[in-house]
Order: sequence, then structure tokens, then C-alpha cells
Amino acid sequence: MGISQAKLAEQTNISKGYIGHLEQFTNSPSIEKCRDLARALMVSETEIMTEAGYYPKGAEVLLDADELEHIRQLRQISPERRMLIKDMVTRYYESP
Repeated sequence: MGISQAKLAEQTNISKGYIGHLEQFTNSPSIEKCRDLARALMVSETEIMTEAGYYPKGAEVLLDADELEHIRQLRQISPERRMLIKDMVTRYYESP
């Protein structure tokens, strides 16, 4: 995804070492960590949870075609722009 372990650790409050274990598939993250990772990486929770073994492969069909297309488009954006979009959306939902 073009993001360093250190940056991902900073964004998720998950240690860099633990992220390394996740990348090597030596640990499965908790559901809460899956959610944190999905938010930081701007991917669906379903995708992260499928990779972590919570859902069987193919569970992505739980998302409709439009949602999957939005995810595909977001993946093509640079990590810096993804963070900008994430910050804008977060501020939008936090505003009264």
C-alpha cells in the first residue's frame, strides 16, 4: 500500500514489531486491530478480516459493486492523498 511499518504503527497504535508479524502471517490481529488497520489503510474491514481468517475467502461479495469500485479507486491514490481524504471525512463526521 506504499506505507511504512512505522507510519502504520503510528496511525493504528499497533507496535511496528507486531505489524511485522502480521505481514509475515505469524499473528492474526484482533477484530479491533483489523478495524484500525482498515481505517489506516483505507480498505474495507471485510478485506482485512478475510486476510486475518475471520471470513472465508470470497466474503468480499458482502460489498456491493459500487463499494468495491470505490475501494479500487482509493487504492490508486497516493498514501498522502489517502490521508488527506481520511482527515476530511473524519472532520465531516465529527462536525455537529
